[in-house]
Amino acid sequence: MLPLSMPGLMTVGVLAFVGSWNAYLLPLFVLQAGGANPLDYTLPLGVQYFSTAYGQDTTGVLAYTSLAMLPAILFFTLAEKRIVGGLQGAVKG
Repeated sequence: MLPLSMPGLMTVGVLAFVGSWNAYLLPLFVLQAGGANPLDYTLPLGVQYFSTAYGQDTTGVLAYTSLAMLPAILFFTLAEKRIVGGLQGAVKG
């Protein structure tokens, strides 16, 4: 039963990883309550650090968002064979 459920488990794993990697609210509360230095912020909080009410540093936002995408893309690339491999049995023809 486990080999048949592997594509579903890998999909849930990818979605859980991306969800926890891009977490914003919990790190915001924890780091602000602890009085953390802005250099210790996570990547989603770093994007917020470069945006103010009067403008934003576009290069900093682009750098943070591209860094935030890399691990999710790498994780999906490694798990892609298992996810797509499980879908081949479902197609009839």
